[in-house]
Amino acid sequence: MFMRKTFTVVVSLILLMLPSLSSYAANEEVSSKLVNIEKYESSKSTLVKKVSDSAISEASEQSLNRKESASSVHTSGNDESAPLSDKTSANEEGASIVHTSANGEGASSENTGRNDSSLNSEGDKSTLNNESVPPQIKELILIVDSQQMYNNGVLIMAPEKIIIKDDATYVPAKAVSQELGATVTYDARTKTIIAKKGDFTLTFKENAKSYTINEDTFQTAQAVAYTEKDIAFVQAKILAKAFGESIQQIEKNKVVITYGPAIIIPNDPPVAKFETDKDSYKIGEPIQYQDFSTDDKEIVESVWTNKEPAFFEAGDVTITLKVKDKEGLTNTASKTITIDEEIMYTEKEFGLTFAPIGGKIKGLGREILEFPEIEPNDSKQGGAPLVRINSPERITGELVHYTQTLEGSYRFTIHKQNALKSNVNLYFTAHNPTNEVARIKVTKLGVGGPALYLYQIGKAAVGNYLLAVQKPNSFEIVLQPGETKPILPKKYQTLAPNYSLTAYADIYSNVPVTYTVASLLPTSSLEKIPSLPVAARDGNHNRGVFTYSDKEKTINRLVGEKEERLIIGDGTIDTYQIGYDDLSKEEQINKGNRGVLYTVTFNKVAPNTIITVNARGGQYAGAFSVNGNVVHAVENGLLTNPAEAAVLHRTGEEEERVKIQFIPASGSNLPINIVFFKALEDEDKN
Repeated sequence: MFMRKTFTVVVSLILLMLPSLSSYAANEEVSSKLVNIEKYESSKSTLVKKVSDSAISEASEQSLNRKESASSVHTSGNDESAPLSDKTSANEEGASIVHTSANGEGASSENTGRNDSSLNSEGDKSTLNNESVPPQIKELILIVDSQQMYNNGVLIMAPEKIIIKDDATYVPAKAVSQELGATVTYDARTKTIIAKKGDFTLTFKENAKSYTINEDTFQTAQAVAYTEKDIAFVQAKILAKAFGESIQQIEKNKVVITYGPAIIIPNDPPVAKFETDKDSYKIGEPIQYQDFSTDDKEIVESVWTNKEPAFFEAGDVTITLKVKDKEGLTNTASKTITIDEEIMYTEKEFGLTFAPIGGKIKGLGREILEFPEIEPNDSKQGGAPLVRINSPERITGELVHYTQTLEGSYRFTIHKQNALKSNVNLYFTAHNPTNEVARIKVTKLGVGGPALYLYQIGKAAVGNYLLAVQKPNSFEIVLQPGETKPILPKKYQTLAPNYSLTAYADIYSNVPVTYTVASLLPTSSLEKIPSLPVAARDGNHNRGVFTYSDKEKTINRLVGEKEERLIIGDGTIDTYQIGYDDLSKEEQINKGNRGVLYTVTFNKVAPNTIITVNARGGQYAGAFSVNGNVVHAVENGLLTNPAEAAVLHRTGEEEERVKIQFIPASGSNLPINIVFFKALEDEDKN
């Protein structure tokens, strides 16, 4: 957390003047702000101790001690302070402004070092009392309505004048930040200016009335920054708050910022700590975990071993938590619990009772194959034709994996893995071969990857497509005659070795367009694609155009009063698509109906029913939209064998209509079953 900066010793003598400022204490608003400051300041003692105990320079330690001693002097809980003017006022947290008139009234000679605060032509300037300020502390003097800046006596010319605007003093952001020892960058994507010095980072935007220092956000009465003549200006007091020791105005045209070396906050390792609600449990008894891990900055990763919601074998079990902070330091904690032989729930009973939506039910066995099959009252196929681009699945060089000229609406489904030992770029392009302007509209797009694990990619791609079904993420590409452009955004382009990508895209074109999927080395350009050879099919996967992309099933009778199942993707009860590959001139079978959007509607589902998906073909990780809510099956991981199921929905105390949409996920095995269970009654347990 950002440790708020405060006055240097320049303002410490103002403590002697507090009785004369009793009118401020009488103000209820100011009083409340001072209380807030005390709470905020209390967190700073930890930082001071850390810096004092480290090998940081003496100057940094003295700087922090000065800040601590002056932390409560005339600061307010917000940023809405009076602008620089000929009066003493309270300013925003940490960066206190001392205003003195031309004759020095309001500041003794001990504070300013001299009553005459003018600058002469040799660069002589007003300085802090040498006994109060260590030599490591420097002064930056800014001359208002001038480009002159004096950094520790050296004249520097700013790119534009320091000005007062809307009762606030603005300075060229980059130039003054650099004089204070900060580096400045600009994030064009977010239109954010970022200044950094040591462990303190200031971020702000043009015309905004808030800014952040590290993770803390502060409000301002005037604009934090603005741009003029292509130069960003920022309030001087904000730079002083982030990177300085203090800021004061001497006479009407001189602003003085004192500053010291960059402060690097030493990093302590995190502390891993957790508890369970008990030390011993029955078989199948729910276990509650509480994580009490801490870090001086932030824990970015927590890895558990054996953190199960319950255990189903008697004996001792050791649970471990390993935490990591931003700097990569780690710490580990372990606890051993005992599982008694007494049974509270079997594995199946526990899952049926406690598994959350997206969670697992284990211990199912082969009895599911004996469950009655649900026969739909109505089944139909439709939608746009489906283009499947999956063979060859592995990328082995610079090749065309698919190319065809099409017009109208199509759903494209792409699944590829990089088998090279170096990065490869995968392009999905559109080329306009006509003499007309082509308008291509991508109405829905769902992408998974590029990433290493196939099951994660397949699950993510389906989940993202289902979100696009609910809220289309459409965009348009315009092609002039003869023009070629990529369809997928650039962030999906590069595949590292063994990385894969899955994409679903619903696309419409107003004229014939040549669609191509090709792999290129990073050194090659799109112009090379027409000269590439066509990749041969691998014999295991499919490529081609299929007649439909949507499949609907409707079940009107009441389901869920008993254990029963709906079979998906087996090739017999739920038949496969037949298509044609124009490149190899061969008929194709889309085994598993990959890329097909299923919509299954159960018009009557009994109360207290658990709807699950069970992987019959082996490992499966997918996503399902259940009454408009996207559920990952499973939420963290995958179904590893036919003895597991993932919970998709639990009905309440009344009969419900349930609509489930999904695409059979790439990288997973089929068939799958949608299985219905009744919630257990107390007499059914064990």
